[in-house]
Amino acid sequence: MNPQALNTAERKTLNLWPEAGRILGLSRPSTYAAAKNGQIPTIRIGGRILVGATSRRRVMRRQSDRLSGASFNKQCFASVAEGMYGRDSGAGAGVLMQAAREHQKINLIIVPQMADEDVRAPSFAVPKDWKRPTVVLLGDDFGWADGPQAFDRRSVRTVLENADGIVVVASGSLVETPDGQTPLGYTKAVEVAVSGRNRLCVLIETLPEVEEAWLALIEKHQRKNAHVIFCAVKDAPRGPRAGLFVEHAKKLTA
Repeated sequence: MNPQALNTAERKTLNLWPEAGRILGLSRPSTYAAAKNGQIPTIRIGGRILVGATSRRRVMRRQSDRLSGASFNKQCFASVAEGMYGRDSGAGAGVLMQAAREHQKINLIIVPQMADEDVRAPSFAVPKDWKRPTVVLLGDDFGWADGPQAFDRRSVRTVLENADGIVVVASGSLVETPDGQTPLGYTKAVEVAVSGRNRLCVLIETLPEVEEAWLALIEKHQRKNAHVIFCAVKDAPRGPRAGLFVEHAKKLTA
């Protein structure tokens, strides 16, 4: 596990961007706008804009109060295996490829983030004439994570609004189960796509520092009664939305 990425809760100050903004699930422009109008109190040290511990707690408490009525339908949480931070065993990809090629259960659309963080991934869509179930894989973990801003907004919104299930894997492909470490999020993505009414599941591979931003987007655009499965580091410091999800979600073990 990368301690530098996960120790933000223990520090007295955070950089306004990206640390504080991503904890609150905000984009970069929204973070600076909130700081400018006083919604996020900041301090300046040299050329750095920081959020102090007291200000951070106040903002996160207000955000948590606002989210207390939020509802994720059919939500499940699975704990990522220790030592899997930012590392993929290849097991998850193996599950998807086997389902797509060998068993011919699904169609697979892979949308990777771009090498340049200022360039969004191209638009994409699920062809209407496809007969088989579809898994759309959004790859936001190629050594770093940019969050939803790295992808075409309209394309992502459309698949989220139509998906029977959304799986967020925020750290690595393997999770702990009674039967050992398995790529459970990936097998569930295939199951949901095969059994769902719209025959569509969105699988988001990302990292803990932007899990809050992804969950905010999912909450905004998910269709009614969609399954939401969150595979992440169990005890990692996280923002209010992710914290509520983990607190109230059913533990996914099989």
